[in-house]
Amino acid sequence: MKKLLAYFWNRRWRVLTLAILFGLTMTLTYPRQLVFGPRIQGSPWCWWEHEIRLLAHSNRQPNGWIDVLHRELRLGDRHVGRGLNFRDPSALPILLELAEDEDVKVRLWCLGQIGELQFYAKIDDDLILPLLKTLLANPHRESRDVTN
Repeated sequence: MKKLLAYFWNRRWRVLTLAILFGLTMTLTYPRQLVFGPRIQGSPWCWWEHEIRLLAHSNRQPNGWIDVLHRELRLGDRHVGRGLNFRDPSALPILLELAEDEDVKVRLWCLGQIGELQFYAKIDDDLILPLLKTLLANPHRESRDVTN
């Protein structure tokens, strides 16, 4: 085994081995976005999307492998949304995208956050008005109530 590892780590194979490991790592969304982006406030876009979905469904327990590990080691539940500042204007692109999501709870949660962001950060209305116009024509009553 030691000879095999030494063979793969010699000069000829070192670059190829590292390239394969890097390529396999980049097939996962979190590390790829951590290295290449897109990122919001230093965290990958997929992490923000995951946390927003968990916050919108507040009764749903997180079931990622890190959450299961936390519960198994009895470290307590992970605090969903910790460290994410939704009142920062840099969060607006993901909130705008998820405000048109298929899930009604996610859409309503994002609309509420956009309203708070508009109040606290004084966002330009030209960014938000097209979204609100499309949601007014939405067949879901909850979305129309929030936009009125």
